[in-house]
Amino acid sequence: MTEPDDLLPEGLEDKLPREAEAITRAMRSSLDVLWSHGYDRVRPPLIEFEKSLAGRMDGVHPRRMFRFVDPVSLRTLALRSDITPQIGRIAATSMAGTPRPLRLAYCGETAQIKADQLAPARERTQLGAELIGADSVAAASEVVALAIEALSAAGLTGISVDFTLPDLVDTLSESALPLAPELIGNVRRELDMKDAGGLRAAGGEDARGHHRDAGDDVVEDELLGVLPRNLPTRGQLTGEVVEREVAGEHDHAAADERVERAVGPGRGVLRPGGDVDEWIALR
Repeated sequence: MTEPDDLLPEGLEDKLPREAEAITRAMRSSLDVLWSHGYDRVRPPLIEFEKSLAGRMDGVHPRRMFRFVDPVSLRTLALRSDITPQIGRIAATSMAGTPRPLRLAYCGETAQIKADQLAPARERTQLGAELIGADSVAAASEVVALAIEALSAAGLTGISVDFTLPDLVDTLSESALPLAPELIGNVRRELDMKDAGGLRAAGGEDARGHHRDAGDDVVEDELLGVLPRNLPTRGQLTGEVVEREVAGEHDHAAADERVERAVGPGRGVLRPGGDVDEWIALR
């Protein structure tokens, strides 16, 4: 008699009641925050045609995805390893005519063929938010503040945000953290190397006597200064859409002025133009 094989594949595990409840509670709390700020949830399928899915995954090799042949279409299908490209597809197809900026939220399972040593799980729950059609500082700051609020609601503490903008050093050195032109190259190199001591030596001390350290409070203060103190609510965003329709499709400046009078300066003035700006993940 053959004994059943109850072993699970490497990188996969059952979530027992206590852990499953904690995960569900964190997901619900985060999604509630996203919904309250006007991010509507979408649910893309777990499986798509490999060609369509891989075509939107810049820098991610298709071989990281589980693939198999669809017996109906005889085309190759893939199990998603990231939900973000699917949100981009939805925005570009089914919701192409929806007014921008488009705020979408999602939560679902992902899987990959091979994980890494630091994160050995091959099945993960990905929860995120996408702000599409707004390419501005206000849009980026909204997403960062939203990520912090959502993760805090899920019970996470000690949250840190990594900014991976290619021109981050150049942008900050222009005004927020002035740097002499001859120092920019060295500072960028030490940041790439993640060498705090080398970064301090390369940048020296600023005019206020603070070291230019990757964890320095002055850097945190400058970055937090651009974050919105209060994110727009769903009701305020609904008012924004109404104001834009009243002002006319192409008269965004007039609409922005009306919205600012209604909800306050700097609120609801994100203009169309751009792509998916940021995403957050809870793993």
